[in-house]
Amino acid sequence: MRLLIVDAKNLLSPAILQGLREEGWLMDVVNTFEKGLWIAKTNSYDLAIFANESGEESEAKIHNFFRECPQLFLLVILKNFSWENKIRLLEKGADEVLASSCTFRELTLKIRILLRREKSRKIDQGMIKIDDLLIDIANFRVKRGKEPITLRRKEFD
Repeated sequence: MRLLIVDAKNLLSPAILQGLREEGWLMDVVNTFEKGLWIAKTNSYDLAIFANESGEESEAKIHNFFRECPQLFLLVILKNFSWENKIRLLEKGADEVLASSCTFRELTLKIRILLRREKSRKIDQGMIKIDDLLIDIANFRVKRGKEPITLRRKEFD
């Protein structure tokens, strides 16, 4: 399992990062949102984790990331956690929002829960299902419900 961690303010302690490695996850850690977005688009990850100080400065970045990489689960860790920030970030595309004071066990549990959802989205090898959207990677076909969607190769990619 591969994790992308975007931690611009070094909010995640080295102990947390070491603990994630010991849990068996491979990680790439970057320190800017722009680098994180670029690396997410050019590599394959199971989940992205953003650590930030507040929800307000994260909202536009989260929305942009969700637009650019909708297939990737996004977990946000906030230093200045509030329920209002959590709700706004979930509306912008985050899959989960945690306070930076969460326990390591809670963090790993949330990661496992999100990755469990990923497995349920995959129908079989080469097929991805998101709600009523079915993507057949092997045959370059897309359907919404029962209606096929015609895409050029570049659009499909």
